Amino acid sequence: MMQNNTQKVFRGTITGWQLHHLSMPQEKLDQLMKEREEEKILPLIITGTVKEDPSGRMEVGWHMRTSPLTFLSEEEGYCETRFSVYRLEGSNGSDIMPDMGDQVLGLFY
Repeated sequence: MMQNNTQKVFRGTITGWQLHHLSMPQEKLDQLMKEREEEKILPLIITGTVKEDPSGRMEVGWHMRTSPLTFLSEEEGYCETRFSVYRLEGSNGSDIMPDMGDQVLGLFY
């Protein structure tokens, strides 16, 4: 399921999710993520509702936001950030929010 061989934590299943397209240049993304390793940071963030979280960071039913993605497979239903893997249930565009672009970076939970 994982794109690369690094140790990432499975953070659970996200349902009712939305893909947010960031417009910032790659240099700005690199600064945002600071100590970037070999993975390329994509200008994408996902929001959605937590269906399950075996890591215990979030409660079921909470709305959440990922950090910028390093991998996305809508066909296989999962995405990755630098340190986490999420299963995606349903289809893009089913979140309560539309694509917010760069404004999604202002959401903190």
